[in-house]
Amino acid sequence: MTPNEALELLWAAATKPNYRFSTESYEHLCQARRILTDSGLTFGSLRTTNVRRCEEGFGHPLDSWSGAEWGNAAGGEGGESIGAFLALLAMHGLGSAQNIAKKILRFRDGVAGNKKSKEEYLADLASEIAGTLIYLDLWAASQGIDLGKAVRDEFNKKSDEIGSTVKL
Repeated sequence: MTPNEALELLWAAATKPNYRFSTESYEHLCQARRILTDSGLTFGSLRTTNVRRCEEGFGHPLDSWSGAEWGNAAGGEGGESIGAFLALLAMHGLGSAQNIAKKILRFRDGVAGNKKSKEEYLADLASEIAGTLIYLDLWAASQGIDLGKAVRDEFNKKSDEIGSTVKL
């Protein structure tokens, strides 16, 4: 039995009608339940640890790829999980983000054809990435997936695969 399963059994017993539980004990049980069921993963901790593992674990400096190359890699990951309507919507947003990243490369390479400034394209890119993330979170929520836990588990699994000690 996992600690979370044990806590759920205690929770079920403590919340039965007619069960006498002190307010302090009840609050401690609620706090323990929140700690055990909350992944605690933040975007900040993901970013810091992800960049560190990219550079140390994979030996791949973040700036060695362009935004378009990172977008292509994200598209490849998304393509592995296509199969639901929300995933298709998310991939549409990701495809738009990849197109914007291509336009940003034009600034680096001196290629004509852009109709906006680099800053405007970066703002568009941020919007598309955020929209994709929002749909992925809704997809996870609709399936009862704790996205923070799933991200942490997948990140740590990949770290183990490449022999990296960098973990979330």
